Amino acid sequence: MGQMKREELSQYRQEIKDNKDLAGELTDRFSDIKEALFSEDPKSRKNAALLLGELSWKESEKGEVLKTLYEVYDKEVVLYVRSSYLKGMNGLKVSLPDSMSQNLEKRFHFLLEEEVPSEEKKHVKEELRWLMSLLDRGERAHSFKGIKKKVPLLLTVPKDHENYLLSELKRKGANPEDLRKTPFGIRVMTEDISPILSSRIYDKIYFIVPIHRGSKLLLSNMEETIGESMLSHMLSMYLEGDGPIPFRVSVKLTKADKDASHKAAEEFTNTLERLFPGKLFNAPGNYEIEFLFAQRMDESFGMYLWFKDFKNNRFAYRNTKVATSMAPTKAATMLEMAYPYLQEGGFCLDPFCGTGTLLIERQKLKKPKETFGTDIYGTAITEAREASKVEKEDINFINRDYFDFTFDGDFNEIITEFPDLFHKEKPEKEKFLKQFFAASIALTKKGARIIILTNENGSIKQQVKRIREIRFIREIPFGGRRSLFIIERN
Repeated sequence: MGQMKREELSQYRQEIKDNKDLAGELTDRFSDIKEALFSEDPKSRKNAALLLGELSWKESEKGEVLKTLYEVYDKEVVLYVRSSYLKGMNGLKVSLPDSMSQNLEKRFHFLLEEEVPSEEKKHVKEELRWLMSLLDRGERAHSFKGIKKKVPLLLTVPKDHENYLLSELKRKGANPEDLRKTPFGIRVMTEDISPILSSRIYDKIYFIVPIHRGSKLLLSNMEETIGESMLSHMLSMYLEGDGPIPFRVSVKLTKADKDASHKAAEEFTNTLERLFPGKLFNAPGNYEIEFLFAQRMDESFGMYLWFKDFKNNRFAYRNTKVATSMAPTKAATMLEMAYPYLQEGGFCLDPFCGTGTLLIERQKLKKPKETFGTDIYGTAITEAREASKVEKEDINFINRDYFDFTFDGDFNEIITEFPDLFHKEKPEKEKFLKQFFAASIALTKKGARIIILTNENGSIKQQVKRIREIRFIREIPFGGRRSLFIIERN
């Protein structure tokens, strides 16, 4: 059929996003796409390389495609096109021959050490980024050495959840004198990290990077202040391995402004690369460490460091998830909020259990005698059963509509996050709530607790007022429009 033109290549790239069959059919036109790799038009070469990486090749075909892309990459003279060949090779998801890996490794180090004109830096960075991805450097280059002495840490949590993290840490044995609330989370200064690692509520653990006493890190003095900080010492202290360290930068400003945040992140990124040439390399898609620069009210920044390899495997059971899976930290926070109202030793039920996250986390606090979860989504129930096996928790997961569920006994506790009712009309919402409370009253004994996380705040209150078998105990704001409702069976 002949060589593909730039417009045709671009059109096919758009079409295969929605038509997976086309991604397989176009493999028959390999020779036509290959011809475009030798076009005089750089953009045609670029589109051809990217298209080859997006098609659905058979395993037996990938070797030839990889070899073709590598050969043209090695001869390409236009900088902005070079990364496209690497991206195409990466899309094949195939192991590189040793000789190819060695040559790409040499190219990687050459680009790191080469003096590049400012107008070409963007293209060289892009090429380095895809070289790093192909060589899988972001996963194996460095390892975390561990914590050997008292260090300051920052545990991040959603806004207004700090007190629940504090209460959990204290209950797990952390010294209250080691804990302090900050605008960004909980600051910890401790040698005994075991209570910290066993926490289920925090999002990330950042290491606080101390700056020179008396200094303030500002946008106007970042190069000088970061250069005088303990950053270089900390990188040597906590990471071992050869080669540059891939990183990414996150910025939190006191005022929400996407453009300003993006600009500040770019400035911090460029500063770090200038201060640590050949040691730090910006690679947002494949990084080993993350820098967080969080702005205080006086416009100065705190500098924090997160190590990807610093893992404690808190949620090993979350190997897979479906769209409705609950985040484990969210489940743990919900349970910490409800902690005074949880009952130990009774029968517990989650009517809309999904993949079982809430019930698995429920087992870790005031353990019930027996735990049940129902859900109409069969795939979720399958995942829930697998997750409970990983966590060695004995939970009864049942693939059934809650409104058809029966039980030979009475539950002491029903705890759940409601499904999203936002798009349902008012009569549908009311019908759902009436069915829920009718089923829950039928399944529970006097004194049982019904604990619900939902954004249907007004509707919940109205229903509770109308039903004499239950009474309202407490509403706890969870964040956004959501609240945690504690209701008791009269």
